[in-house]
Amino acid sequence: MPRERERDDLSPAVGELFAGRYEIQALVGRGGMGSVFRADDRAVGEVVALKTLDTIWGDGASDGAGEAADDRAREHKAVGRFRDEVRLARRVTHRNVARTYDLGEHAGLRFLTMEYVEGESLREWLRRRPRPAEAIDLALQLAAGLAAAHEAGVIHRDLKPRNIMVEPSGRAVITDFGIARVNEAQGQNPTGGLLGTPAYMAPEQVEGKPVDARTDVYALGLIVVEMFTGALPFTGDNPVALALARLSAPVPDLTATGLIPAPVIDALSRALCREPKGRWPSALAFASALEQAREQLGDETLSGDAEHWDPRWDSDEQPTSSLALESGSRSDGMSNSALPPGSAPEVSQQQAVDTSSPTLMGAGLGELVSGLINSGTTTDRTGLRLPTATPSSGLSPAARALAVLPFHYRGPADSDFVADALLDELTDLLSMTRGLKVSSSGATARFAGRGDRDPRSIGTELGVDVVVDGSIQMAGKRLRIAARLLDVNTGFQLWSERFDGLLEDVFELQDKLGKRIAEALRVELQIIDHRGNADAEAIERYLRARQAKSKWEVRGPDGAVALYRAALERAPGFKPAIAGLAIACMRAWFMPADDATTDIDWASVAKVAVEHAMAEAPQFAESRIAAASWSVQGGFYREAAEHLREALRIAPTCALAHEYLGRLQTEAAHPERGIPHVELALELDPGLDWCLADLARYKALGGDYEGYDQLMAQLVRRTVRHHASAQLMQMRVGAWRRDLDMVRVALANIEAAPASDGARAMRSYGPPLLDPYEPQALELHNQQMLAVTKNGRLRTLLLQLFAEQAAFHHDRERALAYLEASAELVLVDLDWLDRCPLFQDLRDDPRFAALRALVRRRCEQIWSVG
Repeated sequence: MPRERERDDLSPAVGELFAGRYEIQALVGRGGMGSVFRADDRAVGEVVALKTLDTIWGDGASDGAGEAADDRAREHKAVGRFRDEVRLARRVTHRNVARTYDLGEHAGLRFLTMEYVEGESLREWLRRRPRPAEAIDLALQLAAGLAAAHEAGVIHRDLKPRNIMVEPSGRAVITDFGIARVNEAQGQNPTGGLLGTPAYMAPEQVEGKPVDARTDVYALGLIVVEMFTGALPFTGDNPVALALARLSAPVPDLTATGLIPAPVIDALSRALCREPKGRWPSALAFASALEQAREQLGDETLSGDAEHWDPRWDSDEQPTSSLALESGSRSDGMSNSALPPGSAPEVSQQQAVDTSSPTLMGAGLGELVSGLINSGTTTDRTGLRLPTATPSSGLSPAARALAVLPFHYRGPADSDFVADALLDELTDLLSMTRGLKVSSSGATARFAGRGDRDPRSIGTELGVDVVVDGSIQMAGKRLRIAARLLDVNTGFQLWSERFDGLLEDVFELQDKLGKRIAEALRVELQIIDHRGNADAEAIERYLRARQAKSKWEVRGPDGAVALYRAALERAPGFKPAIAGLAIACMRAWFMPADDATTDIDWASVAKVAVEHAMAEAPQFAESRIAAASWSVQGGFYREAAEHLREALRIAPTCALAHEYLGRLQTEAAHPERGIPHVELALELDPGLDWCLADLARYKALGGDYEGYDQLMAQLVRRTVRHHASAQLMQMRVGAWRRDLDMVRVALANIEAAPASDGARAMRSYGPPLLDPYEPQALELHNQQMLAVTKNGRLRTLLLQLFAEQAAFHHDRERALAYLEASAELVLVDLDWLDRCPLFQDLRDDPRFAALRALVRRRCEQIWSVG
């Protein structure tokens, strides 16, 4: 039995911000290896399951001088298993397999984060008597998930209803690969000891023989029988009898129940064959047989009510052969003593997954019997919600197959692990991107160290279209990564780029550089995937347009809008250009009016471009970002946040989506969510340097002017592109601080720069602060600016600036009037309303309270999405 360590001062508590990132919301369960909590990961704004390792594995009987050494040995073994759980599970990326996110350590306590699945266990789902169509559909999902795991070299070995979650939508999710073992020896089966749950063990597991993918096929066959009949085919009075029954008795006649259609029985008979060689060779083959059975039976037969039901379906009590023997003496698999008062109902509703109910480890049948008799009843049930950022359920017919090869490493031998870490990180990140089918790192590991890595032969061997290759060079603490994308048909290089970093924290480095490389690859692959619709000249125009858009050069004959249109004239169906044009048009609408384009109705132009992008290229993150921007202009912030969330589901490394969502969340007074997104956007794309101004503004509103100055200095050093905008920010913060010298310097800097329509508009903020206050003249000027500004978000920003000017001069009435006008438009900047020093004397006014309530309601739309 596990002996709990003294960790009362380290274990997370509900309400705690654990490891500076995870807000603990509830204890879900506690079991042999540790505790499981539902937590809000503030870095990405998602609910996750956080699993801690806070026990030492052993029999609890050691004493004397050797006890400390024994404890250390047991802990080392437990930690090793915990680390293996992460390493193995991260190889599997499939919609029907719960994702494992990260492994960390905080204050000496190791922890793991995983998806949190909203739903119920298959055990609970079975109690509702699934119809045949539901049973086959779920079986096909489970087979698909197992096939993905097997392709990655991972065998589950403990598949059972409590390790499967079913969402309300009907999606099945396999959890707990924690006792999985990898078939790392090429062509050889792992033996490694006996693991599993007796009710669902294959005969070779009971005997302690080698296991492989067919072991999981057997367990799935048992589960399918249970889905149709409500009971397992074998029976036994105790775990030992049940485990031994399948060694001596043939599989009972499945036709006797009258509940399983004949074509399904044909598929199950082979899945449950006593000898592994007689079973379906893979989960994929089993799925194919079930699919054929479904086609033979037809939808009408499968969807109709069954004429007969096993009476056990009508009782909450499951037969001894399944439920009781699967999870121990308690029918719910959870010891109440493991939960705080009042927690049991919540866990029951969440239907958390059993992650340590009696699984068996030993070298043979004798130890199996001992393990079965002495297995405890405390279980570790984890609710793993599949987050909204999960990739799409399937790949389109045009999905691109890709493999990441181990990078060539050149540097000190004791740091060569960096190459392996980067391989895993890139594989995981790219696997989360829709439209990509990525080979597991286990499948590509054999290419490490090969001098001759011809992409054409590798592509044939792995069955992929493109490969990612590269090198890692280290000199001291400096590291340079060169990555390239190669076409396996021609062997030609499609893209290459260099990335530099410092080896101070390897996990932080692999995370940052892995995301940057993955995002660069995603963008390039979009072009490659669709270049069949575009000739060389269209591609060249598209690339020029993309560059202009990144600089906010969107209007005029050489602007992004014109260049995207030129590309689309030659290739009307080129989806990357369709999505890019939508963003460019939204930016053109947002910018202040200029003399050259005053006759263009940018609102109508942007509307048409966004609608076209959502109709023709909805699978592009850029289309969703443009749609979010359009929603913001109308004040539809819930829709905007949903579009941005969808963008991050499509492309988790899309920097622009992180920037926009982070900005909205920060303005909506949720900086704990927004700031990490903004910081991540800057890491993913250092060209998004205005993120520095977002971070600086947040610090200034909080009175951290030193932090503000440091960030703005970085911005000025990095680029001149935002010169006017940066000086406007300087003037605003000068006004907040009532520092007129700061305003004068910033105003002079704008005036010394080349004139532009935008710069002239931004310059107008400063003089009213420095000159004698003339409210009527200022009001006339302000109304003139509003008259030529059609964009809702920009009009709101102008009204914010006018309110600051009035408040600076203590003109209470005008300041409130401008604030009310901005609130009636699309103002969502609750952070600014609550913290801007200029409004300190206004916040006790009922009018301020009313407009603040209106703004807060908009913020709640963003909060509701998360």
